[in-house]
Amino acid sequence: MIDVVDVKKTYRDGQREVMALDGVTLHVPRGSVYGIVGESGAGKSTLIRCLNLLERPDAGSIRVDGVELQTLSPAGLRQARRKIGMIFQHFNLFSSRTVLGNVTFPLECAGVPGQEARRRAREMLGVVGLGEKAEVYPAQLSGGQKQRVGIARALVGEPSVLLSDEATSALDPVNTVAILDLLRSLSRQMGLTVVLITHEMAVVKAACDHVALLEQGRVVEEGPVLDLASRPGSRLAAQLFHRYGGTGAGAAPAGAGTLGLGARRRAAVVFVGAAAGEPLLTRIARRYDVDFNILEGGMERLGDTVLGRLVVEAVGEAPRLDQALTALQEAGCRVEVLDVA
Repeated sequence: MIDVVDVKKTYRDGQREVMALDGVTLHVPRGSVYGIVGESGAGKSTLIRCLNLLERPDAGSIRVDGVELQTLSPAGLRQARRKIGMIFQHFNLFSSRTVLGNVTFPLECAGVPGQEARRRAREMLGVVGLGEKAEVYPAQLSGGQKQRVGIARALVGEPSVLLSDEATSALDPVNTVAILDLLRSLSRQMGLTVVLITHEMAVVKAACDHVALLEQGRVVEEGPVLDLASRPGSRLAAQLFHRYGGTGAGAAPAGAGTLGLGARRRAAVVFVGAAAGEPLLTRIARRYDVDFNILEGGMERLGDTVLGRLVVEAVGEAPRLDQALTALQEAGCRVEVLDVA
């Protein structure tokens, strides 16, 4: 749905130039919920504003649904933007308009007759769960309700793409979960492609199918969340599982016990989906006559899928250890050997 190729954007800060985007390339699949994650200053907000040319890149290509945006005339760009909705961190609602008036606003700008605009706005308010709030004003709403109004306004023109610029960062945890669930549901029901800008890894875990990790204006990793989260050496995996240590080699955690005599392998084992709920370590330990000691680890839910990562010490005869680790891979786990003894 969205192809970004070698996009660059520079700002001038006094006498110096700041490279906000430095050759960004990424590909957003149609119908996906795609996260762009990074620390403050990584270039996330600049990138999302380039996706609808609110910011014009200095170089590179941006294609949305097969259309190269930078080649469009002003009238053509206005038409293309009607298929790209956007929601914001601070809602940007008109305080002098009712909820219904806020949602009809983009339709009024597009010349949709008043009765039809109100009908479509009421329908979209029902979709986001605010049908009974049509005649109230934004000041009477909670933060989560205001963001739902923003979503309804962004979707009332029936766009194929929804851009979300830190749209949950001003919300409490309960409303954050509710809004992310709503966006995932809308993506599935409407075939909507959603691009989420965030600095919170929890948003990626809860909502995203695909993700790009930005650092200093560059994409350092991109791909399906599950693939990156379970890939040995992945930067994203290290952030997702930061409570349990990274994926590189090193000493066992302080206080971790070791098993008896024999060859040893210390390995990071990632369990995805059904494998996370099965007693694979127990079965394989019995089959190959090896012992597993769990040194550290934990489980995470990524969207609808459970992913677990354990650091284990395996002890036994060397050939059997290698067979056991191979058997874990064949059972659908990803295995990274960290240490051999």
